Amino acid sequence: MASLHDAQVNLTTCSICFETFKKPKHLPCLHTFCEECISNYISSVFIKEGKNSFTEISCPLCRLKVVKPEHINAEDWGKNLPSNHLIINVMDCERLNKEKLCNPCERENESESATRWCVECRDMLCEKCAKTHAKLRVTMSHKVVSLSELSENSPITNSSCVASYCEKHQQKILEAYCSDHGVACCISCVTIEHRKCDNVGTIESVAKEVRESKKLVDLEKFFLKSNEKMEKMIDATKQNLEEVSLQYEDHEQEIEKTYIRLQKLLENGKEKSLKELTAVRKEVEPKIESTRDEYICQKSVINNCLNVVQHGLQFASDAQLLIEVQKLFEQKSNLKDYINNATSHHSSYKIEFQESFEASNVESKLQCLGSTSCLQTHMFFPDVDMLKGTPKLIRSFEVNKTYFFGGIVLEDDTLLISTYTDKKLELFSADGKSLSHLEFDERPFDVAMHENCRNGVVSSWEGRCITLFEMADEKLLKKNAKQFNSCCGSVRYKNDQVFVACQSVIMIVNGYTGDSVRTLSLVFGSAQFLELDLINSLVYYSSYGKVNYASFDGSKKGILFNNGLDVSQAASIVLDFEQNIYIMDFGTKKL
Repeated sequence: MASLHDAQVNLTTCSICFETFKKPKHLPCLHTFCEECISNYISSVFIKEGKNSFTEISCPLCRLKVVKPEHINAEDWGKNLPSNHLIINVMDCERLNKEKLCNPCERENESESATRWCVECRDMLCEKCAKTHAKLRVTMSHKVVSLSELSENSPITNSSCVASYCEKHQQKILEAYCSDHGVACCISCVTIEHRKCDNVGTIESVAKEVRESKKLVDLEKFFLKSNEKMEKMIDATKQNLEEVSLQYEDHEQEIEKTYIRLQKLLENGKEKSLKELTAVRKEVEPKIESTRDEYICQKSVINNCLNVVQHGLQFASDAQLLIEVQKLFEQKSNLKDYINNATSHHSSYKIEFQESFEASNVESKLQCLGSTSCLQTHMFFPDVDMLKGTPKLIRSFEVNKTYFFGGIVLEDDTLLISTYTDKKLELFSADGKSLSHLEFDERPFDVAMHENCRNGVVSSWEGRCITLFEMADEKLLKKNAKQFNSCCGSVRYKNDQVFVACQSVIMIVNGYTGDSVRTLSLVFGSAQFLELDLINSLVYYSSYGKVNYASFDGSKKGILFNNGLDVSQAASIVLDFEQNIYIMDFGTKKL
């Protein structure tokens, strides 16, 4: 197992020059390089592509496309990239553990043992320089700590002795954190840009909340799980390459056998078929290799984020912790979307060869030995097989002896439940504690959340309306309601739009304003419950034993089944990762 020291070396080593970072700069993917190294890389891309074609670079590690900012030339792009203060802090913490010489004295070519550390200057000081430091007007207010005390402290405590400065006001130390905008701020930022924000706290207090919360643990779990899934997908592409290679060999032998049988007549046919086989192989292997390389690049992003979470954040200052956590959550969102999309669309290729009718029966008309094609099929990487085994109850709790209809389990294991009897939308913790609720005049029916876990919608069958709401810090807040002419059943989010089952039609509305986008008319039956198939752009809807489907644009419509599976009263519909359809039947009380 790699040691903590190995992890620190990995964090502080440039992957271009393989030396300790000098002025570390990071790209949006969080991969970090020396300023000089990334500047040289940018210049090489600029020279290769030419001035007129140069608009972006690819990260040297994960190949993420980074668009060149306007009004910045290639020569200055590297120095204008954001500095990686987390890496700087890790390197400073390493200095605190290694160097013991006074930095001002070193600059005068003198050698004196250091006894103190200036947080703002990031300098080690001997006793004489420390006294001078305390007398100068410019530095007398700086925080100076004893090196002996630092050596006894934990890495987290040491990291708090490294100052982080504001990107906008570079002489100002980051002292506050705005939770509304997710940014660390100096006093100037708070005064100018965040004076109207409701959730602004000190760096120390907010960082303490983050360290004591589940956020870091959840981040690590996500990146570990993502890393494991990406490893499976990479292994699948490697295995597919081996299979294609074996298939090529098998079909090559098959072609040879056919050729030998008809050798005198089929010299030209053999050549044509082998060329076709080779062409298909050359076509399919780059596709698989491209997919594998893309997965490897994404795994590099995951490993980098995981390394930062596991080993880097413990050296982060409070301010930098918040900055990096915000960046990591952004990466989490991007990676989650990527992995969900990749697992849904991952394909396996198979080369097939079919001996031709001419080769088998009509030798006089033989043109080639057969046709070679490539069969592309979707592969799935489930964490659990939903069609096997017995469901296991994890936990349950009573909801005030009320009848509830719609419900969602959110990422943090909280639950949103529409309580039909109490006319409430209620947010519960995993152990059943009520955290927040919204009250309605009419009974709520279903609830759905945007993938950002902030915007949501709740429907009312009796009230013939939907209500948009927001959720922040485990608090629910109504936004606005939208009235319809028909009863409103199931609701589902697709990006920024909401699909609403309204009996004879499915209404598609803006997920932020409730304004109508378009109406999907139904030919078969009516809609009370619905589910979205995002892969095939279909909406499934049910009412009274029938399950029908329609494409998002209304071009395809049909009946999936009509009581064909002994469903007397189809209710909720859910699709899993393999597009299996689950239907809750009120009549038989079965799933």
